[in-house]
Amino acid sequence: MGKRSLGLKVQWVMVLVITLSQVAVAIGNQVVYPLTPQIKEYLHLSTNQIGYFTAASYGGGIGILWFSGWITDKIGVKKVLIAAQMLVGISIICAAFSGTFVSILIFLALAGVGYGTVTPAGTKAVQSWFLNEKNQATAMGLKQTGVPLGGIIAAYLLPVLTLWTGNWRQSLAISGILILSLSFVMYWYQENEQDDVPDSSVKTLELNKKTITRKVVILSLFAMVMGAAQFAVIGYLTLYLHETIGLDSVNAARFLGISLIGGVIGRMEWAVVSDFLFKNKQEKVLILLSLLSAGSFFSLNLFDYFKPGTLVLAAVSLVLGIINIGWNAVFLNAVAKEGGSSKAGSVVGFSMTICYIGIITGPILFGHIVEWNQNYTVAWNVQGAVSLLMGSILFFENYHSRLVSLIGVIWCQAPISDTNK
Repeated sequence: MGKRSLGLKVQWVMVLVITLSQVAVAIGNQVVYPLTPQIKEYLHLSTNQIGYFTAASYGGGIGILWFSGWITDKIGVKKVLIAAQMLVGISIICAAFSGTFVSILIFLALAGVGYGTVTPAGTKAVQSWFLNEKNQATAMGLKQTGVPLGGIIAAYLLPVLTLWTGNWRQSLAISGILILSLSFVMYWYQENEQDDVPDSSVKTLELNKKTITRKVVILSLFAMVMGAAQFAVIGYLTLYLHETIGLDSVNAARFLGISLIGGVIGRMEWAVVSDFLFKNKQEKVLILLSLLSAGSFFSLNLFDYFKPGTLVLAAVSLVLGIINIGWNAVFLNAVAKEGGSSKAGSVVGFSMTICYIGIITGPILFGHIVEWNQNYTVAWNVQGAVSLLMGSILFFENYHSRLVSLIGVIWCQAPISDTNK
């Protein structure tokens, strides 16, 4: 008898354990950003070099995502998540005592390997405990709140630690120790006996056409587009508000915090919407998210014509986060379902590899567009147009048969002109 028979309580306890794991590695993934002023000054870095922190973190992860999904399917969730958290914690501690910019990048890349491992493993865990249940997306949403929660903790905790210790290196080291400590929480995680046990039949890393279907590819492209949108907000909202709207850097950063809070809300909200409003039809929610993402970026054009007040900026920042940071859970639930319980890790690993391409390249292209045009308007509009295109592709993919039928009905009912008259 599986542990699922122990009742609903065990399921949600397991989700909370997985969420804590996600929070821990998210702290490690975002630990540098609140400390960039101090690190930049100490190491005499240029602004362009700061951008390599993101490239290192996610560049380390992109190479491991596919493999981590496969190894999760093979040896199980628990071992993978414990190893991943320990790698992140140790890497951050090593980065704290690194003497050069390059060595910090190397250890951030290693932390990125651990971070990239957690998403396929955690997704498989949730999918196994809530397989074919109506609240599966809600559970996935709870897990995925760990990412922005980790960012919020890093954003508010690390500056305080730096003031307290007087040294950014000690703040990094304390963060690494915290991450290592949280890894022991994973010892309470229980594999689901019915679905989450290691699959010894998974012998190779090969994914075939039966696994990587057309639908998986399209979902992966959606993740790539929304990954770029997410880090356009995370990476450039503060600079946009500072350079274009005229806010000081501290207040501009606070609005980024509001966007991250929006991300926490969105990851739960869209999951609940998927489960209860759309009856677990994730594709409909993804179409809606793509269109809303486009609208959120296009709406920033209005700020070219008037200077927004604090409440307007807070509302816009919150909405940007709810949409462009809150999309992840519904996507993961949709793509995990395509892999089934035995191949969920591998399929999620493949999709997240494609997603990371958008995360790494999107912000770089966004920055170049800003430099070429000397303003943010064109860059926001390009990002909005790409989101709109993705929404159109998803809509056609899910409703093309109905569209063809509708066109056929209209064509058959159209009056035919009498050419003999």
